[in-house]
Amino acid sequence: MRFVLGGGGTGGHIYPLVAIAEELRKGGHEVSFIGNRDSMESRLIPKEGYPFLAINVQKLYRKLTLKHLNFPVLFSKSFFSCMSFLRRIKPDAVICTGGFVSGPIALAAILLKRPLYFWDGNSYPGLTTRLLARYMKGIFVAFRDTERHLNAARTINTWIPLRSDFRTDSVWDAKKYGLSESKQAIFVTGGSQGSKALNEAVDSAINGMLEQGFELIWQTGKTQSEYYLNKYNGQKGVYIFGFSDELPAIMNYAWLAVTRAGAMTIAELQGAKLPAILIPLPTAAENHQYYNALEQERKGVAKLLEQSKLTGESLLECITSMRSSYSVYKEKLESIPLENVAANITNYIIKDISGKE
Repeated sequence: MRFVLGGGGTGGHIYPLVAIAEELRKGGHEVSFIGNRDSMESRLIPKEGYPFLAINVQKLYRKLTLKHLNFPVLFSKSFFSCMSFLRRIKPDAVICTGGFVSGPIALAAILLKRPLYFWDGNSYPGLTTRLLARYMKGIFVAFRDTERHLNAARTINTWIPLRSDFRTDSVWDAKKYGLSESKQAIFVTGGSQGSKALNEAVDSAINGMLEQGFELIWQTGKTQSEYYLNKYNGQKGVYIFGFSDELPAIMNYAWLAVTRAGAMTIAELQGAKLPAILIPLPTAAENHQYYNALEQERKGVAKLLEQSKLTGESLLECITSMRSSYSVYKEKLESIPLENVAANITNYIIKDISGKE
C-alpha cells in the first residue's frame, strides 16, 4: 500500500509521524511525506530516507499583523501542490498530525476522496483538527478530554506514538559527563531552543538543588548554552548542554524531569517512567500545554507548575514535594503498560481501509 504522511512545525507533530512511518516501512508499504520548507521536518525527514514534498504554508497569528495578508496566497499554492502530489502518488490513505502545516494536505485529501486520518496528541485539539474532523475517517487521540471537543468525529484513543529509540532501555553514561551516578539527577529541558523562563528559574534554584544532594542535567537550548556553560564552568554535579541526541538515555537515567508540556515530551516522559514537573508554555496555541499538564497531574504522574508562578523558590518547593511522595508518582507510571502505539495505529488504518474489522 501507499501512504502519504503530512504535518510538521514542531517535534510534537513530526516525531509521531516518523514513528508511524517506521511501522509502515517495516510492513513493506511505500511512505512519502509532505511538510513545510525550511523547517524541522524538511531537515529531518529526507535524512530518514523518505520522499519529501516541501510546501510553504504560514500559521495564523493570534494578533493582528500584516503577515496575515500572505496566508491565503501561501495556502492556495500549497494546496495545489498537495493536490498534484496526491494525484501522482495515489495513496491508499493520508495520515496527518494536527497543526497548521496539515491544513492544505488534509483539504487536498478530502477533495480527492482519499481516506484521511489524523493524530492529535493534545488534550485540546488544534484548529485544523477541529475544522476538518467531520471529514476524517478517524482521529487518533491521546487524552479522554480531546474526544469531547470532537463530537462529530470518529475518535480512537491510542496514546502517543514513540520512535523506536524511546521504546528501548537505552543506558546513559553519567560519569562521561562528570556526574557521580550515586546521586539523584534532575533533568531540565525547555526543548532544543531552550526556555528563558525555565533557565532563569533553574539558575536561581541551582544552589538549593545541589545543597539538597541533587545533580543537574540541564539542556539550556542552543542559544543560551554558552552563557550558562561559562557561568557554571567547573561546577561539580552540573552537566550543561545546548542539544543532545541522547535524550532517550538521559530520560531513562534521570530521577525527575522539569520540562514543558508538549504532547511528545509527555509521551517520552511516560515511556521512560520518569516523574516530572510540567511547566506549560503559556503562549502555546489554545493553551493546550496547560491542559496536557493538567491531565498528567490528574493521572498522578506529574506535577503542574504554571509559568506565572515559576520562581527558583517555587521550583524547589515542587521538587521537595515530589521527593516526599516520589514512590506514588513512580508506582502510577509503572502501572501504565508500554504499548507500541505506532503499530496499533498503522494496523488500525490498514484494516480500516481494507474493510476488515
